[in-house]
Amino acid sequence: MYGGREGLSDFSPDNASNIAMRWLSGILTGAQGLGKRMSNSLKDQQPLKYCNFQHWYRLHVSEDTKVGTVLLKLTATDDDGGDNARIGYRLAGGDEDHVKIDEKTGELTLARPLDREANSVLRHAVIAFDHGAPSQISAVNLTIEVDDVRIPEDYPDGALVGCVAATDPDVGANARLRFSIEPEENGLSPPFKIDHRTGCVFIHSPHQPLDFQRRSLYNMTIDVADNGEVVLSTTCSLVVELEDVDENLHPPEFGDVALEASVYGKDLNLVICTVCMLPVKYST
Repeated sequence: MYGGREGLSDFSPDNASNIAMRWLSGILTGAQGLGKRMSNSLKDQQPLKYCNFQHWYRLHVSEDTKVGTVLLKLTATDDDGGDNARIGYRLAGGDEDHVKIDEKTGELTLARPLDREANSVLRHAVIAFDHGAPSQISAVNLTIEVDDVRIPEDYPDGALVGCVAATDPDVGANARLRFSIEPEENGLSPPFKIDHRTGCVFIHSPHQPLDFQRRSLYNMTIDVADNGEVVLSTTCSLVVELEDVDENLHPPEFGDVALEASVYGKDLNLVICTVCMLPVKYST
């Protein structure tokens, strides 16, 4: 966490105040508040109180998250009045513009599609600033980890997994693209199919459903080619991870509600009858 005054280098600890931030997102867990003492020789307010101070936050986002999704909302408060209490937000650092923050609301949203193979980690500094003269700021580091696409192992055959996007600056037939999934190293096709025109990937396993215990990860190579006389193509990787699903959903039950047996004689240790109990999905 960094807190300070933009444009001034002097610091007066006796006149310090705070801008306190707290994350208002169900995605993040752990600390709910953060803040930083800052130089404030022009203001005379009591320091804000905050807890669970952290210098950085980490956020996990699936690479198939839709553009425009709100990833988290950041809220900052300031004890001052007037323009000194008006808080704005901005991002600093980071090589890519995958995320953007609303200057007024503090909502961080996804601005571009994610690609884990191209960028598995995004790093930014989130800055809260007031509108005083001079402006004061407080900043925290934010790390966004891009997770592979994960689907439950019980996804039905034909379900949509996600879509691969590609562009070609050419025109006409040269700009028409065709998508395909390359066979695996063993020569077999993975249990997925791709729409040749749209690049959307679907589960294709009509005879044997996906099974986490049998195989939990698929690393596929997607080929995209144009329709020019001299065909040009490129490839990318698509990693699909399966999530284990609890299949033990029902208690066992008896096949019959009541059993009746007759015993003749006085023999000890005589087997009277055998009771069978099976899981619900096997019982008749």
